[in-house]
Amino acid sequence: MWVACEGVCAAVSLARALRDDGASEGEVEHYEHCYRSWLDFINDELIVRPGQWLHVLSFDNQVTEESTPRSGDIAWAIQTVLIGRIPMWPPFASAISRGLLDHPEEAPTDRRSWVPFRRRH
Repeated sequence: MWVACEGVCAAVSLARALRDDGASEGEVEHYEHCYRSWLDFINDELIVRPGQWLHVLSFDNQVTEESTPRSGDIAWAIQTVLIGRIPMWPPFASAISRGLLDHPEEAPTDRRSWVPFRRRH
């Protein structure tokens, strides 16, 4: 399960990085396809019902162990479904609290968030 979630996040991150560097839509298209493919795989193969995902599949996508909901599933699921809807920075909760949900290309207006490790006097 976590591999598929990481695939979604990696595809979004790579597409955004390429766009930030001035890549054309044609150069980014592969990563957009990967993003959609990973989401389709999660929907078709991993989600058993709301709140429960399969954790392990065989090489031919057959269930290899019974899955029970785990607390970590929530974090993976939230990250996976929101990654395309928020900016890469600031972190998830901060981006949502600043009203950046569904504004993935907008940077926060306060510059403090860009220097998280600045020494404070």
